Amino acid sequence: LTYGVDDYLTKPFSLDEFLLRVDRLLKRASWSHSNEVIASGLSENETHVFSFGGNQIDFATMTATCKTGTVHLTEQEAKLLKLFLMNPGKPLSREKLLQIGWGYTKGTTTRTVDNFIVRFRKYFEDNPKKPSYFISIRSIGYVFYADHRSNKE
Repeated sequence: LTYGVDDYLTKPFSLDEFLLRVDRLLKRASWSHSNEVIASGLSENETHVFSFGGNQIDFATMTATCKTGTVHLTEQEAKLLKLFLMNPGKPLSREKLLQIGWGYTKGTTTRTVDNFIVRFRKYFEDNPKKPSYFISIRSIGYVFYADHRSNKE
């Protein structure tokens, strides 16, 4: 269980019990999908294109158009970007980002989030060393602003 196993069944087992456990896991997986849609803020019918500054992110094609040209986003980048875009101006802790982005496993460190932020700054910021969209908040995490802000840190 410490390695991420949800359930286990010892031999010999009843076929009825096995089928009930599989059914329960499938229901849990559908809850997880519903939570991802809620966390991403997107329903199946909503637009998947978001713009801020001179940047545009298309979640349907998993691409971003920014100062560096077109960037093909990884699934993880898209998941974190959705979280930021659906929570503009709200500080997001590293713990929350790790929990939603990775399911917060023991092997994931806060530097993982920091590395993604560095990448986002390289893609979307005019000056990555003085970010105006993805702002660090000391001892808390990060906040995304859709309009230019000056980083006071």
